[in-house]
Amino acid sequence: MALKDILKTLEAEAEARIKEIEDKSKQEIKELKAEHSRRMKKERERFLTVAKVKAQKDAEMKLFAKKFELKNEVLNRKREIINQVYNQALDKLRKLPDSEYGKIIKKLFKNITGEGEGVIIPAKGREGITKKAAYGMNLKVADKSIDSAGGFVWQSEKVNFDNTFEQLLDDIRHETEMEVARELFK
Repeated sequence: MALKDILKTLEAEAEARIKEIEDKSKQEIKELKAEHSRRMKKERERFLTVAKVKAQKDAEMKLFAKKFELKNEVLNRKREIINQVYNQALDKLRKLPDSEYGKIIKKLFKNITGEGEGVIIPAKGREGITKKAAYGMNLKVADKSIDSAGGFVWQSEKVNFDNTFEQLLDDIRHETEMEVARELFK
């Protein structure tokens, strides 16, 4: 074989080898691109799943917060209504005619009889009817008065009894508030 033929053979083998390497490289690049694409797709899906879960949790938290806020508003409104009911009751007591007021005061006086020596401090504006109600019950009514919708404070050296309408209504409220709420919001 001549040198020319040897060179041609070597050149053909080199070309074949280059072609084989190029084909193999193209195949490897294609496989790497496919693997990269699969990984990117998986990563994208994982990211989307995490984002969806986070978005869902955020939405649930916002919904929970909104429900809590609404329940709180409803509860506050119910409290306002209950307060109005008790304030209206106090207003009715404040506006009682003297004859009814006197009967109530006499009943309240019975709660303090037997408590020893003391003085009754009447509600401002109701001093006269309080003195009239105390007449004949061996109770002393003070010349001073208290700011109150009605009732009185009984004071002795050892104890004080707050029998003002505000205090009595507050005491009753503790016992009746649940029942009042039940009736109002059935």
